[in-house]
Amino acid sequence: MSKKEKKFSKGEILFKKGETCENIFTIEEGKVDLFDSPTGTGRRIGSKTVNQILGEDDLLNEGFYSKTAKALTDVIVEVQSREEFILNKQKKGALAPTFDDEFNLNFDSNDGDFDLNDFTEESVSPVKNKRKQLSKNESKNEVQVKHSDNQALVKVEPLHRTVQPLKNSPIILSADAKKSSLTQWFQENQNKIPVAFGPILLLAQIDGDTDNKIVLSLYEILKTIPNLQVHLIDKPILDVGYERARLQMLSWIDQYEADFGLYAQPDNAGRTLEFHIVNTGVQKQTYNIGTRFFMPISMDETQQKLFQAFCVSTMVPRRLEQEQILRLFLPNLLNSLIPYAQKPMIGLSSEEQGVNLVCFANALSLIGLSGYMESKTSIAFEIYKEAIKLLPIYAPEYVFVTRQVGLLQQIEGEKNRDLSSLKDAENTFLKALSVISGKMQPDVFADLNLRVGNVRQNIAIQSGNGQDFANAIKSYKDALGTFTPQKNLEKWADAMNGLAKTLQIFSSYSTKTTLLSKSIEIYERELSALNKEANSILWARTANNLASALFALFEKENHDISILRRAVDVFSEALAVYDNLGQPKMAEVAQKNLKKAEFILKRTEKEFEENKNWLDDIVQNDYNEDKSAEKNEEEPLTFERIAVFEELDE
Repeated sequence: MSKKEKKFSKGEILFKKGETCENIFTIEEGKVDLFDSPTGTGRRIGSKTVNQILGEDDLLNEGFYSKTAKALTDVIVEVQSREEFILNKQKKGALAPTFDDEFNLNFDSNDGDFDLNDFTEESVSPVKNKRKQLSKNESKNEVQVKHSDNQALVKVEPLHRTVQPLKNSPIILSADAKKSSLTQWFQENQNKIPVAFGPILLLAQIDGDTDNKIVLSLYEILKTIPNLQVHLIDKPILDVGYERARLQMLSWIDQYEADFGLYAQPDNAGRTLEFHIVNTGVQKQTYNIGTRFFMPISMDETQQKLFQAFCVSTMVPRRLEQEQILRLFLPNLLNSLIPYAQKPMIGLSSEEQGVNLVCFANALSLIGLSGYMESKTSIAFEIYKEAIKLLPIYAPEYVFVTRQVGLLQQIEGEKNRDLSSLKDAENTFLKALSVISGKMQPDVFADLNLRVGNVRQNIAIQSGNGQDFANAIKSYKDALGTFTPQKNLEKWADAMNGLAKTLQIFSSYSTKTTLLSKSIEIYERELSALNKEANSILWARTANNLASALFALFEKENHDISILRRAVDVFSEALAVYDNLGQPKMAEVAQKNLKKAEFILKRTEKEFEENKNWLDDIVQNDYNEDKSAEKNEEEPLTFERIAVFEELDE
């Protein structure tokens, strides 16, 4: 296919915010500025230059341009239609941009940046692959999904035309080590049949299933999932230890270059199967997030659909065609299952029922937070609470689901400024903490203390009680006893930021600057450990909060104008990073802070300049009075000096 180029003159608009993504542009010459307004005017929120792509994330998410692109210089771009672009992505197996490399379900909101006018938090989501952000008007509890016929992933048809029909009998792969990849295996053994697009699931044999009746029935259920390729491994996983079994499945996944694996182990009575999903490339999680579930060996039609939903929802999508399954298949399936799946399944033990409830609630949360269907957070909340009643405290999912309930209670409390909901969240987190050992599970212990610190900080802000502030400080310090910037950079930064912010807010209740100075010191340490390029969002958040603390210190010690100048410099750096990252809402916070600090700096410098000689006289008089005080210690010169500076403040 010949290369298509197009030229734009300086000042010409390539595309406008809100327009349908018809084309993707790769810059060959020149530079393009990005604006939040459709007209391409106002404050610039980002820029692109040679070899960078315009419109990719918009096409893969909503299908509409989220910014206006305007040529800063004369520009030459390579143009691809949306169909050409997606087809090339599929053929290359490119990564999907919507999900983090390490997927972890939660409802947590990250600490926001300080606004000098109040302590309202703006939610910031550090993302590794620039996943879709929720707008300020779209809470995590009520995600409004915009449906459009122009959504690129829905309309692209070449994907379906290239998929090969599944055979009546499955392809069985050898569990023994092979040198060739799955693609090569197809070419060598199947007369070079083209490999269909779509994620590849490896299904292991089941111990005791001598005639393969059970595994073949599972295969029949799974193969009806659109675009999913299912291949059988000719051996079962016999190890009952989860970690060793996981490593065995990962070796098969790596061997055949598959995407994820599924294995099952029957119970002694031969009535149920315990399923485990293993994803490639996903490191060991702090919590068990629902990678196991239980189903009867003989499933009715509804249970078969639930089985499909569990398998797909625990997949970590890493390519465009994997994400398409989540977009097109899972939402409708989950909606149809809600009346059935939100109740305990008859015929399973209490623990098995609880595990399935957790898995289904996770699936609802995943789809809701990813923007593929109307958010079902409230339903997930009720399901999690029901699961807690059924799960024993030794179940791997118990601590995770208790933490989820705490996070949902925290969100509710913050949204409605409800102190009782925040205290419920605190008690729920403490309940999870009570069943773990800090020595045996240090990462879980530290993470829960971070959550407790966050909710206690919110309680302290509302109550103004000194003990509440002290409790929050203790929780953050307990978390920092485990988190280090070398091993847990993001969580360490969250804990440091939370501790510094708590001290900063607490300092507003005192005329002394001890707590505020300590807060600044902690922000400085956090900032020094963050890389401005690699950890841009965290760096900008910390810089903005540091500048706000410096500004507060200046207001308490306004005779030192150098503090205010530094606050202005740091605000400027934070704003530049937010602009460069295309984070308009956070840039707005930093810009508002910067304008206020610049205004006060300008006014203060003018006053200092106008009264320079007068101030010099005061300082000299103070010096003479201090010398006199050495001779007569009873003279109350300290009060006179304070009165002079209070007059200057006025």
